[in-house]
Amino acid sequence: MRPPDTSSFHSLGIEVARTKSLNYSNQETAVTIGESVRDEDVFIIQSTAPGGINDGLMELLIMIHACRTAR
Repeated sequence: MRPPDTSSFHSLGIEVARTKSLNYSNQETAVTIGESVRDEDVFIIQSTAPGGINDGLMELLIMIHACRTAR
């Protein structure tokens, strides 16, 4: 997926976190958040581009779960 245009985030004073999404050959999806999100306000923006709706939705749900369970 193409990364979002970060200029709009910078104008709002929002830092964009480094994330990595991996899709394995067995249809598993893994998401890594490259920095700590503990005790932070997190806003997740996920593309649901045509053709990848299921993958985009799973990435979104996995990322939400990772942020909620960060301790």
